[in-house]
Amino acid sequence: MSFLSVADKSPGSLAGLVRLGLDVKREPGTYGSVLAGKTVGLFFAKQSLRTQVSCDVATAQLGGHPFVISNDQTGLGTRESPRDVGRVLDRYVDLLGMRVYSHSVLEEVAAVMQAPVVNLLSDREHPCQTIADLMTIAEHRPLEGATVAFVGDGNNVCHSLMLGVAMTGGSFRVVTPPGYEPEDEFVAMASQHGSVVVTNVAAEAVEGADVVYTDVWTSM
Repeated sequence: MSFLSVADKSPGSLAGLVRLGLDVKREPGTYGSVLAGKTVGLFFAKQSLRTQVSCDVATAQLGGHPFVISNDQTGLGTRESPRDVGRVLDRYVDLLGMRVYSHSVLEEVAAVMQAPVVNLLSDREHPCQTIADLMTIAEHRPLEGATVAFVGDGNNVCHSLMLGVAMTGGSFRVVTPPGYEPEDEFVAMASQHGSVVVTNVAAEAVEGADVVYTDVWTSM
C-alpha cells in the first residue's frame, strides 16, 4: 500500500508505524534483513540532503539495495510523463520513494504501480517527517493527550503533523502569520480525530503546550 498522505493510514496503523519505528531504533540488528533481496528506488525531482542520505542508509541497513534516480536522468514531466515513469520503474523496484514538487505527480505514479510509492516530500505533505516527529514526542511522553503547538507557515510539514497528532490522540494548535494558514481541507480532516486550533496569536498556541514545533524562517 502506498503512503502518500498521513491520512492514508488509520489511527491504529499510524500508531503501529510509530511503535515499529521506535522498535527499529532500539533494536536495529533485529531488522537487518527485512529488506533482503529487495530493491528500493529513491526518486528526487526536488533536491535533498538529509532525506536522500537517510533513506539510502536506512535501506542498506535493513538489507535492501537502494538506488537514487535524479530528475536530470529522467526528465519527469518533460521527456517522460509521470505515468510512464511509474510503469517503467514498476518493472524493477519493490518500493519507490519520491521527493517531488507537485503532489499530483505522486498520485499519477502510484496509480499505475503495483509496488508501493512513499511520499518523501511534496507540496501538500511530508508524512515520513511526521512519523519521525511522532517518534520523538513518544520518546518523551505518551502521544495520547499531548498538546502540540506548531509555529510557522501552514505548509506541507504542518499539514502532515496536524493529521498525525490528531490521529494519535493529541491536540494540535497552529499559529501562522495572517494569510499563511494551513489548507481548510487538512484542518477538516484532522478535526475529525482531535482538537485543532488555528490562530495568528503565538501566545494562544504555545501556552500550556507539551511540545512546541517551530518551522524554518522561510517556507520551502
